[in-house]
Amino acid sequence: MSTNNDGVPQRINETLKRESVAWIALVLLLVLTIGWWRHTETEFDRRAEDRFAYRLETQRSHLQERIHDIEEVLRGGVALFASSEHVTRSDWQRYVAMLEIDRFLPGTRGLGYAALVSKADRPTHESALRSGGFPDYAIRPAGDREVFAPVVYLEPYDDVNHRAFGYDLYSEPVRREALERARDSGRPAMSGRVTLVQEPADAKSPGLLLLLPVYRNDAALDSVEARRGALAGFVYSPFQAHELLSRIFASDHRDIEVMLYDGEPEPGNLIYTSDTTGRTARHTRDLPIEIGGRIWTGRFRSSRVSMQRNRRFAMRRGRSMRKAECDANQQRH
Repeated sequence: MSTNNDGVPQRINETLKRESVAWIALVLLLVLTIGWWRHTETEFDRRAEDRFAYRLETQRSHLQERIHDIEEVLRGGVALFASSEHVTRSDWQRYVAMLEIDRFLPGTRGLGYAALVSKADRPTHESALRSGGFPDYAIRPAGDREVFAPVVYLEPYDDVNHRAFGYDLYSEPVRREALERARDSGRPAMSGRVTLVQEPADAKSPGLLLLLPVYRNDAALDSVEARRGALAGFVYSPFQAHELLSRIFASDHRDIEVMLYDGEPEPGNLIYTSDTTGRTARHTRDLPIEIGGRIWTGRFRSSRVSMQRNRRFAMRRGRSMRKAECDANQQRH
């Protein structure tokens, strides 16, 4: 009897030891599972942030490259003027037709030339255009100004672009600022937000102009004063911001949403957005983007696509944790 009685505590101790080992194993497994989960979460967040940073840099570079393509077309137009004493309307039509801008620069409204006309030369300028097949031509808007920059060529010369014919780019402050910046620097200049002459007055999306100065042949251009004195006109491209920018970003991945501001990221400066919901995003970052001498702010946000990807990852992670807990319970029992 005593042997049996002595064996009971021993069996109890063995059972307790086994239970203790099982509980310790369970606790260790749970600690390892939680540690793995936290490590995975941190690693996923880090990779998501790295992927987001890479994508927004790609977006910024892509935008700058596409605007650079338009600048190169403008340089070609300037070269056309540099290679001839007088570029005729037919010359300009042939040049623009060969560019196939509808195919290679979709989103732009065309390619134009605005001539520099002084107050003294205005009557001669208007008379020449009228006798050249445009009997109703006049620089507009009307007004007594010291210098004018009327649009004399704009291709394709369709019913829409015809509305800009004769419009004085110098007559409007935002356009004038871009003209003067291009004139003084000799470099491409992007305008601020404007309503294109081709658009209705209540157009919802702003227009923009990209300009490059044309100087008289063989003129000295080694100073601001020299460039001002040698100015002959401007080659430019007008475009409606949303139309152009939505095409630029159309081929990109959908894991990034883009908002572009002309200057500070304020509602009145918005020129383009790929999303209008105003939702809260997991990742958001603002980046300055130099475009034609102006500093745009690009606000980049992770999109719904990336959020859905995160949710799928979280669901997989949850299933893994539940499986680990089940395995731990089985080992305990």
